[in-house]
Amino acid sequence: RIEEYQSFAPDQHGRFTAQHTAVGEARRTPWLDRLRQRFQSEWCAEFPNAKARGCEVNYELTIDVDAAYAYRNKPIWRTCGALARDLFTGRLSEFQSRWRVLMNGSVTDPYDTYEMIRNQSEGWTRKWFFLLGNRRDGDLNIHHRESALNKVIREVAQWDEVGIHPGYATHQSYPRYEEQVQRIANIMGTAPKIARQHYLRFRLPDTYRIAVQCGIEREYSMGFADDVGFRAGTASPFPWFDVLRNESTDLSIVPFCAMDATLRFHLKQQPEQAVQTLAALHSQVSEVGGTFGILWHNESISEHGLWKGWKSVFEAVVKLNH
Repeated sequence: RIEEYQSFAPDQHGRFTAQHTAVGEARRTPWLDRLRQRFQSEWCAEFPNAKARGCEVNYELTIDVDAAYAYRNKPIWRTCGALARDLFTGRLSEFQSRWRVLMNGSVTDPYDTYEMIRNQSEGWTRKWFFLLGNRRDGDLNIHHRESALNKVIREVAQWDEVGIHPGYATHQSYPRYEEQVQRIANIMGTAPKIARQHYLRFRLPDTYRIAVQCGIEREYSMGFADDVGFRAGTASPFPWFDVLRNESTDLSIVPFCAMDATLRFHLKQQPEQAVQTLAALHSQVSEVGGTFGILWHNESISEHGLWKGWKSVFEAVVKLNH
């Protein structure tokens, strides 16, 4: 990723965009893995006793929890404001949905999809990343001290590995990053070893150096926000080398090839198109081996609001490992 150490034209969030990568359209293929396969083939032809790497695929579902609940467990002033906004803007169905969830404890909050994700993703390795940032920085999840959020984090940590989702303003700020790592450590009783940046907002080498300082061992932000594909050219995790310091590190970079929000908002795909795109990416990974890693959100399978119809995409993609 040497091109990201240099100056580039960032998007409105300061991110490197897919359109600026030097490999162009090849970004949608694991081109580096293909080069490795070609080299491997020639090497094994020259040295018959050499052992070739196979094309086994690992399936990794990573879930970002930006908003733990759609309606519940928010301050009364936020809840009243939201109800008033729904009424005055004519969003009566949203008002009714919010009111029904708030007034009836037996009605499930739309974003409470944790058990559903767990039950439907059999055979996948799952990693969860919880946002515990500050509202002043634009991180709008419920408060990190909210008991309901703490309970969810502890429950999920009993099933799968849980990490921190460092907030919007952490990518070049050690104090903010470290503060949020400590928050989730206090909740779980153990320090997180995995992280992924909110909005995929990271800068090289600053963000990775901060992650190392905070005890993170595996970083999951290596993917495009504005396109699907292979940002580092590979479907396999790799150790991060700090180019500017000419140093190897203990940080492992775990790439992903597609995010739900990218398909829905940047590529503006319909659910049927999204399923085809994900199947094509899966085929690419199957040809070279490695990890078929996707980024999903708890809210995108809720069938709520802008995500209506997208539960079917999740259900289709988790069946690709069969």
